[in-house]
Amino acid sequence: ASPATEATELRVDHRAEGQAWGQVTATYRLPAESVEAQGEGFGLTASLLVWRNGQWTPLQSGEVLNTGDKVRRVLTLRAERDYDFVRIATAHPACLEPAQPLSCYRSVGNLWAYVALHDTQSELFVERCPKGVHRISEDWLVVSRGSFTSALTEVECVYAPEFRAVSPVWQLSVE
Repeated sequence: ASPATEATELRVDHRAEGQAWGQVTATYRLPAESVEAQGEGFGLTASLLVWRNGQWTPLQSGEVLNTGDKVRRVLTLRAERDYDFVRIATAHPACLEPAQPLSCYRSVGNLWAYVALHDTQSELFVERCPKGVHRISEDWLVVSRGSFTSALTEVECVYAPEFRAVSPVWQLSVE
């Protein structure tokens, strides 16, 4: 670790009269598996369902998927108050492709959002997110074999980024 990563104290010396404004930002990297769910103003959890025997069933820890399986990720978003201009972003695990591959404005659960699909992530832009619990789902198709880790899913108020939340990663095994 470099000396900068070991800093534990910040001193500010303000010598002029009047108010002063400043900002301190700390950036660091962690293995995705070590990040825990957290949030300020939002709560965010994710679960996976798999289409089996004509119905959606929860994907159990350690359960193995097969190429061609349909997977649904369900985000449960808890907003502590009304928010405007909310962005939800999640990276795609390399084994999954979106079942609906076009970017468009659509209903996602009980919200409306512009869904922007990129090669490696999905972004949802919600103009108005009222206080309460919202369930957002996205369907994927399993296309590759191997062991995969999802990336973090995050939600933030675009114009007030102090209101944000992240959900932890999940593991997928595909045969």
